[in-house]
Amino acid sequence: TERLVMSVQPENTSLTITALNVSDTGLYYCSFMEPGQVIFRNSTYLHVKGCFSATLIFVLNAVFGLVVVILLSVLIFILLKHRPCGGTETEDHE
Repeated sequence: TERLVMSVQPENTSLTITALNVSDTGLYYCSFMEPGQVIFRNSTYLHVKGCFSATLIFVLNAVFGLVVVILLSVLIFILLKHRPCGGTETEDHE
């Protein structure tokens, strides 16, 4: 199906957006042609707000939390691996 559907009648013209996106935000003009010129009338500013569902926010938070846990685990592993052992004795060279 078409996302933008324009209907032109003798007395009425309309534009229908069947699948609205945030990118559809903008200034829409109605215009018509007279001999030698284009006449613009009836501008409408359309502001489309984004909509985040609770499920999407939950999934994003869960993924972020998992990434943080993995990074902290790797950091702790690296720190423990490179920690000097406390029970070694040093040799004296004379």
